[in-house]
Amino acid sequence: MAGMAEYLDSLIKGEQKASEEDSTVEEKYRVFDLPYQEPPPFHAKYYEPFYILDIWGNVGCDQYVYYNPNTLCVFGICATHAALRPLEATVDGEQGSRAVPAGDSGAGGDERCPISKVEFVEEIQNMSVSGKRKRGGIWLKKKTIACRIHRRDGEIHTVFAGIPGTLFEINSRLAGEIGAELLWRRPEAEGYIGILKVNLASSKKETAECPLPIQPYSAHLVPVETYEAHKLKRMPSSG
Repeated sequence: MAGMAEYLDSLIKGEQKASEEDSTVEEKYRVFDLPYQEPPPFHAKYYEPFYILDIWGNVGCDQYVYYNPNTLCVFGICATHAALRPLEATVDGEQGSRAVPAGDSGAGGDERCPISKVEFVEEIQNMSVSGKRKRGGIWLKKKTIACRIHRRDGEIHTVFAGIPGTLFEINSRLAGEIGAELLWRRPEAEGYIGILKVNLASSKKETAECPLPIQPYSAHLVPVETYEAHKLKRMPSSG
């Protein structure tokens, strides 16, 4: 089966060859079934990565937007996102069980996947998109909630669209326990949340909210260099 890069390549070529026979991407690329290995970042060839750090004031919740000049965008959560942090381990003592943060001496963190499920908003979960023109997509504003990530410790994290555009696909592979594992291990690749298309012909107000085609390095979207520096600060010290 085709991998992530080939899948996105098919979307791009589909946008560029509108005269070809109409067929849904869903039928042709239903499952990726990649071998479990670390490939090059799928966005490196086709997409320019941008990031939203501590999105809308939610500290520790970083998201990405991979932007293609044809206005296709892939969005999801970064590896630094708080939803992906390890679960706390528990140790038993005379006073009963207590939580021990990952990395504490004497007890490592719980190595299980910290995510229990990914729950898409009902309207998005039930959307029906068809044809090369992606009819039936849903218009999202930059602060529209796309889904919620439930952790095993009871925390719930909200994932936003990040930029305005027409959502025409969600990552159906995120369903169930296997999907939770995929999001945990590959959040910035096969664990993406969805794909949307920026509509430059929309209202001036909505277009102004999306600085990608005009001002890529705006205050709310930062380049990869800024994200990498931010990620280093978030990583636990090895000493």
